[in-house]
Amino acid sequence: LRAAARTAQRQLDADLAAKQHSNLAPLRVGVLLGGYSTERHVSVESGRNVVEKLSSSPRYQVTPLFLLENARLSEGQRRELGLADGPTFSLWQLPLPYLLKDNADDIAERIVHSLHGAPESAVLHEIRQRTNVLVAQVAGSPLSAPRLIRWSELTQHVDFAFLGLHGRPGEDGQVQTLLEQLGLPYNGSGPVSASLMMQKYETNEVLKAAGLLIPRHDVLREIDYAREAEHALTAAELALGYPMIAKPADEGCSSAVKRISNRRSLEAFVRAMFRTSERIGLAEADILAVKPTDEFPIKAEVLLEELVPANGARLIEVTVGVLTERSADGSLRYTALEPSETLASGEVLSLEEKFLAGEGQNITPARFSADPTEQQRVSTLVRQHIERAARALGIEGYARIDAFVRLYADSRVEVVFIEANALPALTPATCLFHQAALANYTPLGLLERLIEQGQARNGAR
Repeated sequence: LRAAARTAQRQLDADLAAKQHSNLAPLRVGVLLGGYSTERHVSVESGRNVVEKLSSSPRYQVTPLFLLENARLSEGQRRELGLADGPTFSLWQLPLPYLLKDNADDIAERIVHSLHGAPESAVLHEIRQRTNVLVAQVAGSPLSAPRLIRWSELTQHVDFAFLGLHGRPGEDGQVQTLLEQLGLPYNGSGPVSASLMMQKYETNEVLKAAGLLIPRHDVLREIDYAREAEHALTAAELALGYPMIAKPADEGCSSAVKRISNRRSLEAFVRAMFRTSERIGLAEADILAVKPTDEFPIKAEVLLEELVPANGARLIEVTVGVLTERSADGSLRYTALEPSETLASGEVLSLEEKFLAGEGQNITPARFSADPTEQQRVSTLVRQHIERAARALGIEGYARIDAFVRLYADSRVEVVFIEANALPALTPATCLFHQAALANYTPLGLLERLIEQGQARNGAR
């Protein structure tokens, strides 16, 4: 046993020495995760998965970077750290054990706690002392506490910013704008396209102008509701009728999306969205069936959409990943992946059903027909519509588009678009990986494709 251990040690030493003398320097990838939207926990799941996948390859040196809302810090801490001005969020390099935390709030609390200089426990100190030689040999000098990475210094630490973000501030273009100013390549669409896709009403209008089908929709604004509530609600009812779907006009894909069946539930939704207190009222929570653990954002605008009717057809909800490839002349080629059929246990899909393992069902490929020829025909038509939408929205790198598909008895196919996401979740459970597998991508291969596209865009400027 000792001889085997010595042989393994010699092999490890040789491999480490060969790695140190390799002429191929790994690409330094900073994986951004966290944020402050209702989908920050999904972002942690995505970022953690990206860190794990990229770390498995010697081609990458991976640094997890947590995006912290500066409001979590005291005014004195912000001033001391030089965060009083500039963006309302900051980047913190995480020790790897922090990635084992349950959610974004746990990580944020640990970062804030670390600033108080709390001493390390005696047990952890002893373990660190006894293993520091081996750890230094294998992993260099790992962090023991979070470290602030200033935006202006980010290029000193990473060569590529991988956005594992979901929701704000990533899908709205804020982070992309900062990275563009630094000249640092990143995955996904640019700030203009990302900002457009976060604004759901504007997204609908762009798709409509491109000749694509969208639900009838309307915006109910807080200022109008405060001025004349009865008139605002009646106008929405006359425009759409019941049932309808209510959602924030500029939030992530499954945050506070509710089916509204009557005036009572519409009033409850609007009051909850336009509230001034941190917590939703008990009466509104009861009417909307909002659980105590559900997050319900406060917004100034509500998007109302018709509940997409079947119109006598078979109706299937799908979600489809889109990849782009930049040609030598700088033009983009769009490829829609195989659609996935999405099934909800309730009236609308929850965050958990979309992105967390063991929740919900995504069937890939979508079950358009039992006949293989017809299945292929419908899939091709749906993907062609998705590619048209992606081009109209200026998507680059990748994205995910949700839609309803109507299948008529006379073989007609209609695609009604719901929304598009600039930074789709990359959790292990997301159907994006399932769809990519059908296109012959491994999970790591898909992430590498996204990195390559981000670099190609940066080089094309």
